Amino acid sequence: MKIKEVDSDVLFPTPLWIVDYEDFESVNRTILDEMDKVDWDAEHQRHKLESLVDHRHREDTFITVELVPSAKVILDAFGSSCAQIGQELGWDMEHNDIRVEEMWAHITPPGKNTQTHDHAGAHLSCTYYVRAPKACGNLRFVEDRKHRFSEPAGSVIGMQKEVAAKEGRMVIFPAWVSHYVDENRSGETRVSLSFNASLVPNGTPK
Repeated sequence: MKIKEVDSDVLFPTPLWIVDYEDFESVNRTILDEMDKVDWDAEHQRHKLESLVDHRHREDTFITVELVPSAKVILDAFGSSCAQIGQELGWDMEHNDIRVEEMWAHITPPGKNTQTHDHAGAHLSCTYYVRAPKACGNLRFVEDRKHRFSEPAGSVIGMQKEVAAKEGRMVIFPAWVSHYVDENRSGETRVSLSFNASLVPNGTPK
C-alpha cells in the first residue's frame, strides 16, 4: 500500500507555567537579608533533619513568613497563579480552595545538586529563584510517569524538559512530575524558594 499521508501528535501533554517578574530585585535582596539571619542549624533540629548544614546544604528546610517575612510576596504571587491555573484547568473552584500548604528554602552551594523526586500528595508545586548565578544548575523535568508498565529502550520515557534558573522566575508544575536540579557549577550559592499547593474542599481546617 502506498502511504498518502502520515500525521503525528502529542497525546495529553503535561502543562508547565513559567512566570518571569520584572520588579523582583528589591524583594529578592530583602529575602536574602532575612535568610542570612536564620539559625539554620536550629531549623534543621526543629524539623528533625540532619543537623550538618554542609551535608544537607539546607535543602528541604521548611520556613514560614514569620521566619522570612518578605517571602510572603512570593507566596501570594504563587497563590494567585494557582487560582488562575485552577480556572484554566477547569477545576471546581466554586466548592474548593487552592491552599498553599508548604514553603521551604533551597540554599545550595557550589558542587551540590538535587536528586530526582516529585511532590506527590500536592496538586501544584513551584520554584522561585532568589539568587541564580550563571551555571548554578537548571531545573529538569523527567518523563517517567509511574503508570507505564513497559517501554522499549530509548523511548519517550527518557524525555526531559530543561528550564533555566533565572532570578525573578517562578516555575509552576503539576506536583506529580519528577524533576531534579543540575549541579551548581558556579562559584556562588544558588537560592530558591519552593511551594506546594493543594485543592481542598471549602471550609477544610488548616
